Amino acid sequence: MDYQGTALLSLTTKRPPDAERGVGLVHVTVTLPENIAKEIKLSEDGSRPALDPKEAANLLWNTPVAAYLNGRSDAWLSVPGVRLLLPGLEALAKADSGQWPHDQANLKSFLAAAAPGGPTVAAWSAELERGGTTALLNDLLLIFKYAALHRTRPLDIVAGLYRLAVAATTQSNAPANREQLVTWLTAPFVVPRVFVARPTEAPRKPPAPGGGGSGGGRPGPRFPAVSFETASGREILRRLEDEIANLERGARASALTEALRAEGIRDSAVLARLTRVLDSAAMGPRPAGTERSWHPPRRAGITRTYIGGYPVLVDLSEFERRTTIYRRALAEHLTTALPANLRDRLTRLGTSIDMLVELPMVMANAAQLPSYLEPAGRSDLLVVRQTTTGYRQSEIAYLENILVGETRLREHTQRLMTRRELFEQVIKEEEETHDLQVTDRAELSREISDVIKEDLRAEGSIQVTSRGPTKVVASASASYSRSTEEAAKIAEEYSRETVERAVKRTMERVTREVRSVIEEEITELNRHGFTRDTTAPDHISGIYQYLERVSRAKIFCYGERELYDLLIPEPAALIWQMAVSRVEMHNPLQRPDAELFESLTLANIADKRAEVIRAYQVSDLPDFPEEHKQVSMAISNTGSGGSAKHAQNKDLQIPEGYVAVDGSFVLSVEVEDSNSKPNGGWIAGNLVNTWIINNLTDNKGKAAEDFTFVTPQPGPSIAAAFNADNFTSIVGAITLNLELTEDARRDWAIEAYARVSARYEQLRLEYEQTIIQLTSTQQAESTKLPEGSRLELQRMVRFELQRSAIDIMRNAPVDFALMGEYDFSQADGSLSSHPTVDTDAVRTSEPEIRFLQQAFEWEHMVWVLYPYFWGRRQQWDRTVVQTHPDPDFAAFLNAGAARVQISVRPGFENAVKHYMETGEVYGGLGLPKIGDPNYVSFIDEQMTSLGGPGEEIAWPPDSPKEWTVLAPTPLVLARSVTKPQLPTWDPQTGEEV
Repeated sequence: MDYQGTALLSLTTKRPPDAERGVGLVHVTVTLPENIAKEIKLSEDGSRPALDPKEAANLLWNTPVAAYLNGRSDAWLSVPGVRLLLPGLEALAKADSGQWPHDQANLKSFLAAAAPGGPTVAAWSAELERGGTTALLNDLLLIFKYAALHRTRPLDIVAGLYRLAVAATTQSNAPANREQLVTWLTAPFVVPRVFVARPTEAPRKPPAPGGGGSGGGRPGPRFPAVSFETASGREILRRLEDEIANLERGARASALTEALRAEGIRDSAVLARLTRVLDSAAMGPRPAGTERSWHPPRRAGITRTYIGGYPVLVDLSEFERRTTIYRRALAEHLTTALPANLRDRLTRLGTSIDMLVELPMVMANAAQLPSYLEPAGRSDLLVVRQTTTGYRQSEIAYLENILVGETRLREHTQRLMTRRELFEQVIKEEEETHDLQVTDRAELSREISDVIKEDLRAEGSIQVTSRGPTKVVASASASYSRSTEEAAKIAEEYSRETVERAVKRTMERVTREVRSVIEEEITELNRHGFTRDTTAPDHISGIYQYLERVSRAKIFCYGERELYDLLIPEPAALIWQMAVSRVEMHNPLQRPDAELFESLTLANIADKRAEVIRAYQVSDLPDFPEEHKQVSMAISNTGSGGSAKHAQNKDLQIPEGYVAVDGSFVLSVEVEDSNSKPNGGWIAGNLVNTWIINNLTDNKGKAAEDFTFVTPQPGPSIAAAFNADNFTSIVGAITLNLELTEDARRDWAIEAYARVSARYEQLRLEYEQTIIQLTSTQQAESTKLPEGSRLELQRMVRFELQRSAIDIMRNAPVDFALMGEYDFSQADGSLSSHPTVDTDAVRTSEPEIRFLQQAFEWEHMVWVLYPYFWGRRQQWDRTVVQTHPDPDFAAFLNAGAARVQISVRPGFENAVKHYMETGEVYGGLGLPKIGDPNYVSFIDEQMTSLGGPGEEIAWPPDSPKEWTVLAPTPLVLARSVTKPQLPTWDPQTGEEV
């Protein structure tokens, strides 16, 4: 038994032309896991969007069998029942199918005997039933097929185990003989539709009773499926995990801050510094270029447009609302693609994926979906081959007659004139007025002052003598004086004031007039002349006939193949693009970014300020005002203790565009006596409060209070006042926190938008003017279609059809960048480079390139060309009238579409089906080695590329069909006749008589 490559292939049982070939074919049905079936039911009921294949594959990791897969390559062996079945599968693979058990009962005995320990059939069956082996293998097969891509896993062995378990345990239509048993153990699989249907194929909801639909709401937006199975996807998951870990550390730091606050650390400044330290330690340095890509809108956006030349403001609030809804839906869609552990951690953090820095990387990883192409069926591959046998003369193209002595000359001239003019007139007027004003001013001032001086002086003396009895002599005297002083001051002031005023008025009038007069002169001269000698015996008649190519066609049969039918639109589009050449205009100016300008609104112009300056060089774009400011009143004084008093006030000026929202009052006091209680009051706007310091340490104390204005105070000034009693020194401050107003933001945005609009309009006009000037001298485009032998052109057609077919199969353009540049130094010291192989890119892309080239029989590809009108209408001017010397290549150039049929190389059917469903080549087993099932030898590939003989036979075998094919050509052959005799053809054979 060869179970390599037979995993999961849904064959078409009715294969034309013989519809009986599928009779008796057994299919093993893979059932849908319960959790996925539940989600599909919800989508059918309209409770959730349609389940796409990628989302269904992610749900497979929540099935019970996923618990056994811990990342080890052999973890699947721990699934219950696998070790009981595996020895039997290996024994069947080594034995000849003629020696296999001849019915289900014998199969059970065979498998039980091969199992470890040799259990009885009853014990073996009970063990499988108790472990739910068949259901687990069902889900394990789906995981290995659709949810473990780009990983090493034994998909083929698990497929064989599942077939074996189903054949041994099925109760209905069990295999009753050896032939049926072989059929069961080699049967193809039928997989649930959800894994192989395109995401756009939403399940159809049954109509509601009465024929009305149950919907009514507008369908939600559709998003691309996201996969993290690729190398880049796994790197994105790693970066997401790092960011989530940083957020978790930040959350723990915030929790620690709250714990410190609960422990009594109330000082806001201390907590703020501690929080910054903790956050910095938790988050680490943020790498450059990781700013958030989305910011929640602050307010409704206003943009400016023009109607009839007048500016009109348009409210974009509804657009921003819909954008918010779309962003939320996109975040939910991306979240479903994340592994379950990351989703749970984000939920615990209360964070949405659209707030993560790595969101743009997640979007960039929105992987291409597989093509989900289905084979058209299995049938005998019949190929018609033609062999050119010659050419024959066909219909008459035209006749030429030359009379004796006649000379005739044809001359054809064509002239086309175009002229383009550009006219621009600028009229600039300047008017300047100077005005000189002189003002004389005389002022008289008078000042009178009275000064009265009084002086009182008292004098006394005491004399003491020491002789005899004490004698005291005392005397006293006093004096009083008063003086009066009057002064009169008169001052006269004279001043002259000179004011010079200049008025300058500039008027500029620009008149632009573009006159497009095409003046291009083309002269085409064709001359065709005939001369007949006057002595000639007779007139001459010349006949020009078309030539037809004659070929013999035969039918060959290559046996049964699986076929894919593809429709390729405009198969010659790339050839047309390369054939049409034009002299590109070199415009020294760069087109201003219209997309950026159209995206600007009053709401986002602040966020895009740096981008706008780079794009439009708006040097005078004002800086965005600061969001927050502070104004304060400082407090400082010294006193004498208990009798000390201090009071001060100040009008705090509020800058225009700001309002005071809150503030703080802080104070530090020293006193002489600790029994003193410093106290006082303070005022800030409409807030009045008192303060007192009851607890003094070393005769020092402090007070602090945060306050908030119920209604933000707009200014222009806010009164602040302070008074204090009982202190020796005091310092403090009343600080107001200011916040930018919405009106100020809007005023700045309007001014900035006006300057950007003016600059953009200037750049746009300059660019368009340059385009007009360059276009006037641009040369007309020319078309040079490929030429060469018929075989060479046929090879070109085949390669183009193959490339387009691979585009459809990959669901992405063929673009393998396998070459790099190798830099080296020249002898003169300069640097140069030459192409070299990018080995990393080759290792990554080689499996897919070899698979797509080897898995299909491109040499047997056949096609039918459809008319031009299936292509783009704007290309009809080429595809309708363009001709080519080779009629087959001309039909290819003019085709609007092509139907292509491609056969799968025998043995690759399962690998191709797997690729169409998952995008994984060679069934996920890597590049095959010599002896592997999908290995194509070098000589076989070389023979097919050179058209070597194969196993084809002429068809039908008893009477091969062969016929003549005539193909018209544009070739003309001249033939002469001595007398006016026109050619005739046999009506039966078509041969000229």
